[in-house]
Amino acid sequence: MESEMTDLNQKNKLPIRTSFRRYECKYLISEELAAAIPTFAGPYIEPDPYAAASPDLSYDITSLYLDSPEMKLFQETEDGLLNRIKLRIRSYNEKPESPVFLEIKRRFDRLVLKGRARIDKKTMALILAGGSTGLTSLTGDQRESYEEFIAWVARWLAEPMVWVKYRREAYVGVINPDVRVTMDRNLCCLPAKGIYGIGKAGSWIPVEPRNVVLELKFDDSCPDWVARIIQHFELDRTSYSKYGNCVKKGLLDQSPPLSFSQVVNL
Repeated sequence: MESEMTDLNQKNKLPIRTSFRRYECKYLISEELAAAIPTFAGPYIEPDPYAAASPDLSYDITSLYLDSPEMKLFQETEDGLLNRIKLRIRSYNEKPESPVFLEIKRRFDRLVLKGRARIDKKTMALILAGGSTGLTSLTGDQRESYEEFIAWVARWLAEPMVWVKYRREAYVGVINPDVRVTMDRNLCCLPAKGIYGIGKAGSWIPVEPRNVVLELKFDDSCPDWVARIIQHFELDRTSYSKYGNCVKKGLLDQSPPLSFSQVVNL
């Protein structure tokens, strides 16, 4: 069932957050564990408002990741740098009138800072064509995130690298809705540079068809009930980059395989 994030927001009058500061822990788990965790955590969580209307309590996320011509951001991920940044444009459905979000995601080990600015798809196309639209309608955090995004794109000559898509089952804390439990399934990708251009025409490439990417997110200290999830299911935290794995699967893992230098020079 296609996610209708914009429609849900209008219907429920939910605020759209434009800045985040939280800790994130990632785990690769089986479908069996993914089914058991919401039951175990039942008294402490409820469906994310955006997911509640869907029978599977999930919604689709599609992100276009940008990188420098020499793939600087990918290399930082591969090198395991604890302090790194990602640039992406995120959308929640394919309707032409639906908004997209410019996002700057900074990671300092487990601490994640994210700024985002809501724009329309025509503005996105102008940005990807190499221009700044000088939006005057954005204010506050959104304006700041928009200007910073444009500045990073210009500094790194960033260009579309890969599309990343998955379906997210999402829950929030009953007492503190800033605590989130999300499970991402059917991670797939599509190259977005070189001969593929900016469009998404083509067949999506499966990246993580069997495992589920579990993320536990909280703003300050880890709640006791989140700690109990980790202990009860003996979860082992992993460093899993959706962008990094999609680049490797969608660009580097070709038949015949492309070398890193070939990918850079596409």
